[in-house]
Amino acid sequence: MKKILILLVLLFSTSVSSLVWGAENYDDCILKNMKGIGSDVAAKAIKDVCKVKHINTIFSICVETEAQIINGIIFLPNMNEPFAGNNLCKHINGQVKSKGEITDGKNDGKWIWWHENGQKGLEKNYKDGKLDGKVTGWYNHIGLDGQIWSEKHYKDGKKDGKWTTWSESGQIRSEEHYKDGKKDGKWTTWSESG
Repeated sequence: MKKILILLVLLFSTSVSSLVWGAENYDDCILKNMKGIGSDVAAKAIKDVCKVKHINTIFSICVETEAQIINGIIFLPNMNEPFAGNNLCKHINGQVKSKGEITDGKNDGKWIWWHENGQKGLEKNYKDGKLDGKVTGWYNHIGLDGQIWSEKHYKDGKKDGKWTTWSESGQIRSEEHYKDGKKDGKWTTWSESG
């Protein structure tokens, strides 16, 4: 009995470690790796691994429509593991709407949003799901596409550093300063006439 158990463990670990994660689909992963498996437990484990690895390595999702967010963590419906992969959403006209990386169910790195006309609308940087670094926004009005409207800074999810907004005429509208999420120093607001 002990020898059979050891054999099953070795067979299972060899089968799981030999899984190939490429662009194959879930069904191919199952078929390829189920050969010779006699245990229901091992078969279920391979199915679960194929499902998670397949989804998390070759799959882009649109977080807005295809994911659920639970306590700030992004999951695919009916999955227990946080999603890892790419966010890619598109406008109805086919233009890219948003794009970014997801690591362990959290936004990570640079995320960009575009207006329906293809002009960049917003760019944010994330670290472990929190805003970290510069956040830049651009106007989306006729004649103003591509003109900056705000530049803000964050550190570990908190407002930090200089925040600037611009009017549609391109003049600075306001400057604010933050440290560790709190107002710090001088805040200035200008009228349209300066």
